[in-house]
Amino acid sequence: MNCRYFALAWLTVRLAAPAAPAGGAGPPEVPRELFHYHMDAGLSAVAMADLSVADDGRVLGRVRRASEPREHLFRLRLTADEIEALKTIVRITGFFSQPGVIPDTGPAHGHETVAAAFGGKRHEVSWGYAPHLHPISTFAWSILQQGLIVDDLKTRPELALEELSAAMGGVLRPRALREPLEAALRDVTEPYRYASGWQALVAATTPTEYLGYVGSELERCEDTARLRVLANAANTRDRQHALAVAPLLFRELDGLPARWSKLSYSQQAPYERVIELMGEVRYYEARPVLLDLLESGAGSSSGADAALVRLGRDVIPPVVNLLNHADAKVRADALDVLRGLTSVSAQPTEIVNRPVDERRLTLRLVRSAGGPTIRRLRETDPDPDVREAARQACLALALPFRE
Repeated sequence: MNCRYFALAWLTVRLAAPAAPAGGAGPPEVPRELFHYHMDAGLSAVAMADLSVADDGRVLGRVRRASEPREHLFRLRLTADEIEALKTIVRITGFFSQPGVIPDTGPAHGHETVAAAFGGKRHEVSWGYAPHLHPISTFAWSILQQGLIVDDLKTRPELALEELSAAMGGVLRPRALREPLEAALRDVTEPYRYASGWQALVAATTPTEYLGYVGSELERCEDTARLRVLANAANTRDRQHALAVAPLLFRELDGLPARWSKLSYSQQAPYERVIELMGEVRYYEARPVLLDLLESGAGSSSGADAALVRLGRDVIPPVVNLLNHADAKVRADALDVLRGLTSVSAQPTEIVNRPVDERRLTLRLVRSAGGPTIRRLRETDPDPDVREAARQACLALALPFRE
């Protein structure tokens, strides 16, 4: 039952073994096949996949997609820990006690065969649907996916980047993809694929490596290309990577309040993402720039108002000072920041989840520092937008006012 796959892979490994050394030392020990996985995928996007792992860690993998005739062939070598992980998964799934053929009892999407030989045991199991053996398939596919991605990055980088961020969580060694990823990113032009590649790069790097790559790209690129790097570097979903690049990206905000109104929408967008990141990681060094943007009238258009809310109660005194600004837009934006600091409905999730005592203290500080001015603006400000913003702030602060 599918023993030909096992025998073929064993023969492949044997033929690939090094020749006997000269001098009569005798032939070297030939690696034996430890594990063999084969899948005929039926209606899946992958038509066939085959994986052979020798006991010395050498891997031979083959994958053929249903959409293309060529077969992807790759080799790599597992570490001792990875070999032990594979053995552990095979053992804990009860593989050696399974029947040789498991009848299909569910929505099979293909046919899988696994053969394993270690610890004095050898067994082969074939199935169409066996959820209890899924960990074995998952580990096999983490190896296959690794080789397939590397091959795709070399042969079709544009398409590979489009699919990569979703696939990174399922590869054996994400960090091994760093170099081919960086090389592919430098050549890609399509925005969506470029962004997807950046998200994959986060999974393939440590925070320090990510910082180094972002720094080198910002130095290398100019104009539009530099803005593209800026936007994608700030768009990481991983907090540790975001914290690592925050000081570097903060430097890009230097002089931004004076330049903001002169930038086009497409030029503003990357800076908006950087500003958002400053708030997400609570990068307090950005507070002066964010306050300058608020005072320049660009608080809402740049996202500085939302970032200031995320920074928390330390921004209360300077924001309260802006309630008396001559520009009605600035007064309204300042009111929105103070409301955001205290209104649960206006706050991001991470602020709502802060300790209750911390939120109560923020409420008391806003009432104490800005309460009288907010009530006055609600009643007497000549601008209707400011009066409405003050009314919303009074409601958030539970401040009494006359209708």
